[in-house]
Amino acid sequence: MNMQLLLLTATGCANIIPPEDAYLKRVDDRSVIVGCYETRQTWQLSCHGNQWTGTVGVCDSRTDQYHHGNTFSGDARRFIARQLF
Repeated sequence: MNMQLLLLTATGCANIIPPEDAYLKRVDDRSVIVGCYETRQTWQLSCHGNQWTGTVGVCDSRTDQYHHGNTFSGDARRFIARQLF
């Protein structure tokens, strides 16, 4: 009997969960845009290997200034866990 082993490896970055008042749009396999519904602020994240890099700010209609939000340096699962807990 001839047996073969097939190994599949997923590449790329998983979708992240955007903040409640924001959306996520995949630009291509290596980048996404996170944007605010009300203020139209946007941030772009890049996928390197299987990790997102970049910063997402806080959607705030009270000011046009940038508010520091979540910095991505790792995979989406760790970021999502930080958002939920």
